[in-house]
Amino acid sequence: MTRSRLWTQVLLAGSLLAVAVPGFAAENATSNVAEKRDALRTQSSHELDALYAADPSAKAKVSAAAGYATFSNASKVLTGGIFGNGMAVETATKHATYMKMSHAPSSWGKGHKTYNVVFVFDKADTYNEFVTKGWTFSPDGKAGGAEEGKGVGEVAPGVWMYEVDVKGKTLAPKLSGQGVKFYPDDSLN
Repeated sequence: MTRSRLWTQVLLAGSLLAVAVPGFAAENATSNVAEKRDALRTQSSHELDALYAADPSAKAKVSAAAGYATFSNASKVLTGGIFGNGMAVETATKHATYMKMSHAPSSWGKGHKTYNVVFVFDKADTYNEFVTKGWTFSPDGKAGGAEEGKGVGEVAPGVWMYEVDVKGKTLAPKLSGQGVKFYPDDSLN
């Protein structure tokens, strides 16, 4: 085989790879997004089941709400902070918005506590603001309106927050949430 013919074949093979690899990468990225969305839907379903087991009256509140959001901080504890993810669902349309959460290690009470968090939004405008702009608890405050020992409280007008211990199906002994930020996940929406 001549040198020029060999270079022609190498260039042809390189051209084919240049066309095939980006298509493969894009397909792989799309399936990865779909897999992450499916995992979050499953996670959300489990979190709601745990909430309903801990507080059966919460089911009626979620069903009647304009929307709800579920989060877990169980999976990602990193140096410098604790991170989690979740999704918000508009009750009437079942439209999901995928979300993230983050907070400094000193927040959410002392040390790392693993809880699922469920927000219930009575009003559509509050829900829409949450899914479009996100929400941050003050770094030094506690989630307001919570009764000690209840694990549920009204943290803003018409917004209820439940914390459910992931080890058992019980409400957290008290709400915290200092410095926690909730925001849309642009990579999944």
